[in-house]
Amino acid sequence: MSSVTSFIYEVRRGFRNQSSVIFALLFKDFRVRASGGRAGIIYAFFQPALGMGALSFIWYLAGKTEIAGVPVFLILTTGIVPYFIARRSLTSIPGAIAANNGLYGYQQVKPIDALLARYILETTVVSSSGVALFFVFYWFLDLEPALPDPLDALVTAGVMIMFTLGLSLVAGVYSTLYDWVDRLLNLVRRPMIFVSAVFHTASQLPEKARYIISFNPLAQINEHLRYYVLGIPPFPEADLGYATLVSLLLICWGLIAYWANRYRILQK
Repeated sequence: MSSVTSFIYEVRRGFRNQSSVIFALLFKDFRVRASGGRAGIIYAFFQPALGMGALSFIWYLAGKTEIAGVPVFLILTTGIVPYFIARRSLTSIPGAIAANNGLYGYQQVKPIDALLARYILETTVVSSSGVALFFVFYWFLDLEPALPDPLDALVTAGVMIMFTLGLSLVAGVYSTLYDWVDRLLNLVRRPMIFVSAVFHTASQLPEKARYIISFNPLAQINEHLRYYVLGIPPFPEADLGYATLVSLLLICWGLIAYWANRYRILQK
């Protein structure tokens, strides 16, 4: 067997082993979330949708039925889905490392497996809720997204996944090592919804406010998602390349931080 073939074999075997571990941890987390039986499973999937629907309904009652000619229900749902995933990347997903502390005695189970399993579960639940909410709007309110460019919408969703995964890695490593990091993240989470273009489009803001918001990758992602899903033009400072670069840097930072501190994490 050549060295190249041997390397490919080892990579495939390692991938299969890690995939099995992640799936087992994902199933464990799902069982915890759905511990209430069938009602618990339904609630686990529709909890984010209830939050999205409630926020949209509040705007509707306030008389804000459209933004840039698009129904407010569609605009808020498109912006809230990435925000919910980013928020959980700073709350429940990092906690997966400490929550599975008793399993690291098994050689196959690593802290990063627990974090990835939790990330996959949370992202799937929130995304499924968003899709379900779009279906409800279409079925009962006859509202449907324009989808002028679905391929670029998928690319933007991929950038969102990279960004939130990078957030989860960085937050997971440092919140496990240092108690004060979680308190700092709590301060960051509070104003995040107001500076991420969730309740409004960035184009509605003054020029100076747009310039400040343009440094937030989540706001960039929301604006491009609305452009490719709903056809709303992004604000002049929009640049998906910037959000992509920040996302890649976050993932590299998270992986390097995890590798450098993997033994310290196990001792926590």
